[in-house]
Amino acid sequence: MDRRAFVTDGADAALSLILIEPAADKPPRRIGVSDGRAVDQAVSKIYTHDHDSGSVVLLRSASQALHTAYQWLNTRVFTERTGRRLPSATGHLTIAAGWLSYDSGRPADARSLYNEASAAARIAHDPGP
Repeated sequence: MDRRAFVTDGADAALSLILIEPAADKPPRRIGVSDGRAVDQAVSKIYTHDHDSGSVVLLRSASQALHTAYQWLNTRVFTERTGRRLPSATGHLTIAAGWLSYDSGRPADARSLYNEASAAARIAHDPGP
């Protein structure tokens, strides 16, 4: 078996697992608790698949998921409960993207993402994981 094809197939499978629904694909809708859980699950899958596929492969997908989460925060309507949960979940996703950036040899991007995560934690009144 071709090693590169094997790694690429595994990476493609990993990428498909961590995507969350892009905000632009559908008309605006109310964001709920399940959407916050989707962001949390993306974080968990990023850390799991980082060990299998490597951070460079996952960084693009994590960045897309992070972009979607920020779009949700900035353009969607949600309940107070979701409003407390979504910024915290997005902050955790930002930390995961920061780790992938650092591990991919992009320390400046990682620092920027860690600063964003810190700001998200303050907004969400989240003391950290």
